[in-house]
Amino acid sequence: MKTDIRSQSFTITDAMRSFIQQRVRQAFGHFAAHIDRVEVRLTDINGPRGGIDKACRIVVRGPGLSLVVNDQDANAYNAAARVLHRAGHALSRRVKRCPPRPVLAMAVL
Repeated sequence: MKTDIRSQSFTITDAMRSFIQQRVRQAFGHFAAHIDRVEVRLTDINGPRGGIDKACRIVVRGPGLSLVVNDQDANAYNAAARVLHRAGHALSRRVKRCPPRPVLAMAVL
């Protein structure tokens, strides 16, 4: 499972990057077999004006899987934590509802 974390309009600190990576492992660790890539995008909507302007978007991709969750908050940490929590629950529901089909191996003689 690859994790890609990027920001637009502000710099991601090392502390924020490690926080997001830890939350990704917590939310998706037991679904690693179903996930190829996790993309986390943070943006500052209003720039220096402030307000509820930190947006976080997460895209989870895997074989036959595409999950997108968005949220906004005044604090980038809170936005990321809430999006990852919601995405973890959504992925859990999806995997329970549609478990992966077993792959049958064929012998070639």
